[in-house]
Amino acid sequence: MSKSYHDVYEMLRDTLPENGDALAKEVEKNVKGYTLGETLIRTRINAGLTQKQLADKLGCTQSRISKIECAHNDDIRMSDYGKYLGACGYDVSVLVHQHQ
Repeated sequence: MSKSYHDVYEMLRDTLPENGDALAKEVEKNVKGYTLGETLIRTRINAGLTQKQLADKLGCTQSRISKIECAHNDDIRMSDYGKYLGACGYDVSVLVHQHQ
C-alpha cells in the first residue's frame, strides 16, 4: 500500500527515520536558497539579455553572472543584487527605517 505525503520533506522524514529530519531540513534549505537566483535569471531573460550581455554591461565576466545566479540567497551581496537589477533596467533603492 502506498502512502501520500504533503511534500518531499515529509517523505524524507518518514522514510529515513535515522537521519530523515536532518536531511529534510538540509534539502529544504538548499531548495529555498535558490529562489533569489531563479528570480534574477527570470529578470535577466525578461530584459532580453544573455549572461554575456549582462556581464558586458556590468564590466565583469559571464562566469561571475553565472555564480550570482547560482548562489544561495545568503551568498548574494546586496551590491551585486542592486547592480544586476539596475543593468536589467530596474531602479533599485533600499529603505531602512525604525518601527515606532
